Amino acid sequence: TVNGLATNVTTTSSTITFGTVTTSTNGIAGNSLVVTTNAGSGYTVYIKYTGILTSGSNTIADHTGSNGTPTIFPSVGTAAFGYTTESTSLSGSGNRFNVGATNKYSGFTTTNLEVARATAAVSGDTTKIGYQVGIGGTTPAGTYTSTVVLTATPTY
Repeated sequence: TVNGLATNVTTTSSTITFGTVTTSTNGIAGNSLVVTTNAGSGYTVYIKYTGILTSGSNTIADHTGSNGTPTIFPSVGTAAFGYTTESTSLSGSGNRFNVGATNKYSGFTTTNLEVARATAAVSGDTTKIGYQVGIGGTTPAGTYTSTVVLTATPTY
């Protein structure tokens, strides 16, 4: 599970393949990020993507929640793509993923967004990151792709 939802997709450390997504079942995937650093002030992990999910000229819209204000992912039958984090130590207003409700998601952007953080050296610090995609009744069939990039940066 990730943020209270059971995953229904098998992932690897470098691939998230949602397979066939239907209007009655969203694809939900997750990865565990494990960070070890001797940086005295910890680390920050950022997420971004290379662009909207695309299959030829067809697209699946980003979820409307944001990193600072994540929102409940739409019900099945609605086209959307987003991510969630189980981190409880995000800086600033980003620490809203785990406050008050499960299933809170943010839409991706092409700029870095914080998804995990520590303020001291750590060994094996683990954070779960989740991904969800849904389609609508008018979403054309196809293989939709994008690249998600996670970047860990030490803080000295």
